[in-house]
Amino acid sequence: MSSTSLHGISRAIAGFLALAGVAAPACSQQPASRPQPSDAARGDSIVVALQAAPRTLLEPFATLDDELHIGSLIASSLTNLELRDELIHTPGLAHRWEWSPDGKEITYHLRNAKWDDGAPIRASDVVFTYRLIGDERANSVRREYVSRIEKVEALDEKKVKFTFKTAYYRESQLSDAGECILPEHIYGKLDPQQLYGTELALAPVGHGPFRVVEHQGNEAFVLERNEGVTTAGVPYLARAVFLRVGDYEARLRKLLAGEIDAMDGIRPEDLEAIRKRGEFDLYDRGQRFVDFVAWNQKRELFQDIRVRRALTFAIDREGMIAALLTAGGKVYGKQPVGTVPPVLRSAYAGDLMPLPFDPAAAEKLLDEAGWTRPSAGAVRTRNGKPLAFTLLVNDETPRRRQTARMVQQDLKKVGIAVEVDSMRFDVLQKRMEARDYDAAIYGFSASLQMKQGDTWTTGSAFNFGGYSSPKVDAIAAAISSEMDSTRLRVLLKDMQRQIYEDQPYTFLCWFSRFAVVRNRFRNFGANELGFTIALEGCYVPKALQKTFPGR
Repeated sequence: MSSTSLHGISRAIAGFLALAGVAAPACSQQPASRPQPSDAARGDSIVVALQAAPRTLLEPFATLDDELHIGSLIASSLTNLELRDELIHTPGLAHRWEWSPDGKEITYHLRNAKWDDGAPIRASDVVFTYRLIGDERANSVRREYVSRIEKVEALDEKKVKFTFKTAYYRESQLSDAGECILPEHIYGKLDPQQLYGTELALAPVGHGPFRVVEHQGNEAFVLERNEGVTTAGVPYLARAVFLRVGDYEARLRKLLAGEIDAMDGIRPEDLEAIRKRGEFDLYDRGQRFVDFVAWNQKRELFQDIRVRRALTFAIDREGMIAALLTAGGKVYGKQPVGTVPPVLRSAYAGDLMPLPFDPAAAEKLLDEAGWTRPSAGAVRTRNGKPLAFTLLVNDETPRRRQTARMVQQDLKKVGIAVEVDSMRFDVLQKRMEARDYDAAIYGFSASLQMKQGDTWTTGSAFNFGGYSSPKVDAIAAAISSEMDSTRLRVLLKDMQRQIYEDQPYTFLCWFSRFAVVRNRFRNFGANELGFTIALEGCYVPKALQKTFPGR
């Protein structure tokens, strides 16, 4: 079945796709000049599966991967990104920039570019975007990214200057100044709450390789090629449709039936069957993705480091990897020692060994913390209170549901009673953000920036466990003013060692993430930077096109 076939899709979605004509990475996309494959041709459309329902496509306010998959295609930042052991910045909306002699100021020179509605992109739009990100009412998780910026000012219509509170590592400064820019004339008068769930949040005005031309709530989105993009090559594909299919098995069925063309997060056990069909290309997106058990240190139980370390000793992490991330004799995961991903090779603490699976050591630590068994096989108690808590997990990810059961069984063996509470991911996310939980199995795409402050410093946005360490805060402060590349990497490794010593989370696994696309689509290019990161360069040879041929 071609990507235009609608069998098995609901009537509402089917009608939407028909309207769409069913028939790339703005903040991280490649420069406008690109190699042209000999068989590259304009035309055709692609249907891409989403797992979650986006709340916003405004990239500075996006938190879900699926929001970023679309949002990064319809907006641009001052610089684009490449990954070469670390993030390297290349021209985006700014065609050049320079530092002041003291390293505290960057002046950017903007391209002559226009928003989707034809209005010119001005330096004042950059000033507005950073003011909005810093507005508490906007509730942007990227507020930490602007905390090191003293001010942003427009010098003229095409020149904007960032002044930082201190000089620090230059690529990190470029990252902090690298948020996707929003048009002030569109969003300047909106209440910050309108940045989520509204028409302007789900069909933004931007400047990227694609633009939203139609959507059905937050369930389906039609993107059309933007002929006027200046920060990337003009896409070959005429359109890209993003369709939400929440259940993994349903996404896989639709992929195999030809109802969708691309999906992310293929499980290891399904890889071989997909390879054997001979109609798909697989992309290994690397081990940037981490799962962990978060211990909420707002709860008294988890404030004791002996308890947290005991929990890690008691959980068989290698056994989980063997059971859940092994297929065809190949292991697709490894134990983490923190949230600096292995792909940042020179900053990753590869010499730091994970704590072993050691139930005896766990029991010893729990005894020392006063949690003792009243009798053999009984739940531990302290001052008459049982050692028990609730573990949250999301419904949509079988690997995590199985992990929850394995954690429950492992902890039962050392005298800990765990009740597993399974829920939708969006509900779990809200509970995590509100710190309204005991423990939770969670995970994310680890940051590729050479800093970890937004994850681990006291009170930071992604510090879901309420962890607070003066030592880690001091290291983060040193990182925030460090200019030397070698010393910066030493500090990041020191931070990893201190965090792993404290065990604010039990780090379960780095796992390889695989994307799949129908093989008539060439150069799809999913990688560590993103699932749809290279969509502007994706094409279908003319002889294989099914929709919008040659357009």
